[in-house]
Amino acid sequence: MKWSIPGPIQNYDDPNGPLFRGDYAPDMPEFRGQLKVVCWNMGYAERIETAVNELQNTPELQQPDILLLQEMTEQATELVAETIETNYLNLAQISDSSITSQERSKGSDERSG
Repeated sequence: MKWSIPGPIQNYDDPNGPLFRGDYAPDMPEFRGQLKVVCWNMGYAERIETAVNELQNTPELQQPDILLLQEMTEQATELVAETIETNYLNLAQISDSSITSQERSKGSDERSG
């Protein structure tokens, strides 16, 4: 299955800017005495298929109490939440939409190398 998130990334100037939420969890999980937090930088919402696969198939990443996904679009967040059946809250992404995919890849290569 190919994942595609339509449209450019939009900058939001309002610090209270858009807030999106959705409910896909079948029921409220019971507190187990520990809080499991998973944090993942999604790289401009370009690796959604990989993230969903990892979240579903890696035991350490499964069923987090809090899942923090950075660099996500509203559509990508909803898609991940719906697929892994969790509720979500998305605060507006602030990004420079003038940066091309090639420039983002170059910057990522420079940071990792």
